Amino acid sequence: MMKLIFLPIIFFLVVPLYRCTWDDDYKNVTQTVRKQLLQLAQVKETNYTAVLMQGSGSFVVESVLTTTVGEGDKILIITNGAYGERGIRARYARYANNNHLLRSRLKALGFNAYISEELQSPIITTFLFPYEGFSFEHFYGAMKKLGFVIYLGKLTDVDTFRIDNIGDIHEDDMTTLCKVIENYMAVMSNEG
Repeated sequence: MMKLIFLPIIFFLVVPLYRCTWDDDYKNVTQTVRKQLLQLAQVKETNYTAVLMQGSGSFVVESVLTTTVGEGDKILIITNGAYGERGIRARYARYANNNHLLRSRLKALGFNAYISEELQSPIITTFLFPYEGFSFEHFYGAMKKLGFVIYLGKLTDVDTFRIDNIGDIHEDDMTTLCKVIENYMAVMSNEG
């Protein structure tokens, strides 16, 4: 039986910005890190596995606690009271601005958002493919070469892709991404 191992280590994986969870380069780096963590713990890969958790710090803590703490177990959490209260309104405003900028600039290029603006959260924006025959793979490759990550939308019955508006992404970053997409579309229209 495979056992999960949780190491009491703060681990930061630094990879270039163009990597995302379904990208083959990223998956190869992830597998290497998982093997190295097991070597660090001095355990065999046949008996243990390492699971890298992505998400906010609170998500990772919650996932470990709900996995390792049993129904009758007790835990003590000591906090300084500042956790999670750092500029939530300012962050939300930045995300909303990123979302609005992205939606308006891409709409001008023929990319319609999957969800109407009044129902859209500012976290992730899903866009419909702009035209029949649009090659997401080509688009993804062009964006990746220039350091941007986009995700294929697999949650709908129609062809979509998603762009995150959150994290350490600011208006300048979103403006640059929009310019890159504008250039891509201009090149594609000249080739077509």
